[in-house]
Amino acid sequence: MNSEGHTFRNGKEEHLRREESVRSSPAPLEFDTPEQVLRRDREEVAVPTEVARRLEASLGQEPVRRVSWWRRWLGLGRGKGE
Repeated sequence: MNSEGHTFRNGKEEHLRREESVRSSPAPLEFDTPEQVLRRDREEVAVPTEVARRLEASLGQEPVRRVSWWRRWLGLGRGKGE
């Protein structure tokens, strides 16, 4: 068997494999807004536990923002952890 026939057969098989993978791949998703992309990403991707832990610790160190006098007067808020 010559190497040309062997190469041709492998090339043809490779071409067929590419066609199959194109057919079996899901259709691309289209989104109307960036918010839809972010929602989809949030649903599909899990946040690593270490990242979540560090984020919670970082947010816990944020200073509590003082509520404006008019919000306090109207009873609309007392800051973080109302």
